[in-house]
Amino acid sequence: MRRRGSASAALAFSTLLFACEASSPAPEGPALDAAAADGGVSTDAAAPVDAQRPAPFVGPTGMTAGCGTVPTARGVLDRTLTVRGAARRYRAVVPETYDETVPHALVFAFHGLGDSAENFQAALRFETVTAGEAIVVYPHGVFSTLGANGWDLDPEGPDFELFDTLLGALSDEFCVDRARVQVLGFSYGGFMTNALGCHRGEVVRAVAPMAATPPMGACVGQVAAWLVHGEADAVVAYPVGTRARDRWRIENGCGNDGATDANGCTAYDGCDPGYPVVFCSHPGGHTVPSFAPRAIWEFFGHGP
Repeated sequence: MRRRGSASAALAFSTLLFACEASSPAPEGPALDAAAADGGVSTDAAAPVDAQRPAPFVGPTGMTAGCGTVPTARGVLDRTLTVRGAARRYRAVVPETYDETVPHALVFAFHGLGDSAENFQAALRFETVTAGEAIVVYPHGVFSTLGANGWDLDPEGPDFELFDTLLGALSDEFCVDRARVQVLGFSYGGFMTNALGCHRGEVVRAVAPMAATPPMGACVGQVAAWLVHGEADAVVAYPVGTRARDRWRIENGCGNDGATDANGCTAYDGCDPGYPVVFCSHPGGHTVPSFAPRAIWEFFGHGP
């Protein structure tokens, strides 16, 4: 039986956080820094991405039912599906080079408060760094928080069911590697990312929350975690991000120290095999730093 975290506590904490940290409850857009907003991340040949299978993983592995089925469409697909009687929209980006005989990573990307699936995809364009190795799906949140649309963090709520339903539907339609179901998100979408990593850890391989709070409640399974937070973040305070970091370090048995790269990303020592934790600190505010998409894919694609 799935252990349930404290959903009401998670929502209350998240609402209190925004009320205390935000200068106003205005909806947040996909706040990328200038380099990312100008066109995402370079995918030139000087920085190849080789997506290997991940290290030891105790969750389900292997190909899904969609393997071998020729898809009806590729590219940017705007769709809806029904969850608890409500129509929910999402945008899926299927590589033009998609091969139905090859299992692909499936990456969920959750937008911030007041944003949309379409806007987040247009700004983040995570699929540009995956070199055709992943199907990227951008769900659209409808849960009302502070007068704007966001995500319901309750593990028994409709947005967890949306994730489950999307995972099942896309796995049936496309060739998905079940050992490479990965989740990323910015701000409130990062809250949702951490919640899914905690409460769907038996199917999610890795998470990449950006500018987010820690997960709440007892976690199920285990995930690799890559995190980033701005030291000048005035919406979700930097110490909140370090608490998220420390939660995943504890979950994965990591130490307190590690090597830090040129982007300010520390890979912690001593983590459980196959479950690393990386925390990136940057001097900016409530933004997605330009290095983040490629760094996340290198973490996801090279196999944590």
